[in-house]
Amino acid sequence: MFYFRLFDTQDILLQSRPRNLVERTSSQTEREYFQIIKGNRIRNSQIKKRQWIIMKKTLVALAVLAAGTASAVNAAEIYNADGSVLELTGRAFAIIEHKKTDTDSDTDVLVDDSRLGFKVRHQVTDAVAAVGKFEFQLTTQDDGSALKNRDVYAGLDFTDTVAVTFGRQTTSFDDYAFRGGFDEYYGYSQELEDRGRANGIIKAESANMNGLVVSGSYQFKEEEAGKDITGATLAASYDAEFGLGLSAGYFDYKQSGNNDHATGFNVGASYAFGDAKVGADYSSEDHFDKSSADAFRLGGEYFIDAYRLYAGYGQVDEKPVVGDSVDKDGFYAGVAYAFGAKTTLFVEGASYDNGTSADDDRLALGINVNF
Repeated sequence: MFYFRLFDTQDILLQSRPRNLVERTSSQTEREYFQIIKGNRIRNSQIKKRQWIIMKKTLVALAVLAAGTASAVNAAEIYNADGSVLELTGRAFAIIEHKKTDTDSDTDVLVDDSRLGFKVRHQVTDAVAAVGKFEFQLTTQDDGSALKNRDVYAGLDFTDTVAVTFGRQTTSFDDYAFRGGFDEYYGYSQELEDRGRANGIIKAESANMNGLVVSGSYQFKEEEAGKDITGATLAASYDAEFGLGLSAGYFDYKQSGNNDHATGFNVGASYAFGDAKVGADYSSEDHFDKSSADAFRLGGEYFIDAYRLYAGYGQVDEKPVVGDSVDKDGFYAGVAYAFGAKTTLFVEGASYDNGTSADDDRLALGINVNF
C-alpha cells in the first residue's frame, strides 16, 4: 500500500496570496518601500516554483501507482471490448520427486501438470452470454507428444439461471461430489471410476442459489477400453454461511455389448471453522465387469499466516468377481507456502499400501505458478 500526501487547496492559495501589499510607514523613503515590495515578489516567485515542482512529482507518482494497479488487476485479461473478454488461464507446475518401494528408488523432475489455455466470454444480451474454454496440458509421454487436450468446450450462460456447455470437459460428478481432498499433488487416489473429464459431454449447471448449486451432465458415445460407453451424472453442492458444506453425486454408464451398467455414488461433507477446515467422502460403485468397490477419504487443513498445513487419509475396499477382496489405503501430509497471490511452494509426502507386500513411499518439493 502506498500513501501520498495531497496539498490542501486552501493552504496553497494562502501561501500564494500577494505579500507585497504592505503599507508604507512614515519613516520609509519611497526607495526603501519599493525594495521591500521587490523582495516580497522574488520570495513569492520562489515559493510558487517550489510548489509547482512538488505538485508535478506528486502527479507523476500517482500516475505510476495507477498504471501498476491496473496492470496487476488485469494481468490475466488479454482482450476486453464490445462485450467480449478473452482471458489467459493455466499454470506452470514443477516438482522434484523421490519415489521409493521395497525394491527400487528413483528421483526425477516432473512438469506434467503444467497447462495453458484461454477462456472467452461474449455478452450477447444482458441475460445471455456465449462462453468457451480451450486448455491444453503438457505431457512427457514416450510417443513424443508434448500437449494433450484438457478442456475444449463452448456454450451459453443464462445469467443468474443456468449455464449449458458442450465438448470435452469435466462431468458434474467430478465438479461437485467430493469434499475430502486437501492435497497439492498426491492426495489419495481412490482408484474408482470417478467419471471425471471426457469428450462428448453436454453439461448444465445452475447458478449459485444461496449456496446451492445443482448440475447434470451426459456423455455421448466415447471409446473406453475398446468399447463405446454413454452415460449421465448428477451432482449437487451446498455451502452454508456458517462453514458447513455438503455434496452428493451419482453416475450411471452403459457399455456397448454389455447389458450391465456401471453405477456409483459419492457423498461428502466439510466444515470450516476459524483458520481450519476438515472434510470427508464416502463412495460406492459397481463396475461393468460386475466387480465393485467401496472407499472413503478424510482430510483437513490449517492456515498460519501464509502457510497451509494439510493432511489426509484414504482407503479402498475392492471386491473382484472371483477371489478375496483387496484392501488398499494411503496417507499424505504437506506444508504449502503462498509465495504471492498466485504462487505456491510446497513439500508433500505420501505413503501407499497397494494391497501387496510392496509399499510405495513418495516425497515431492514443488512450485505452482498460476496465471
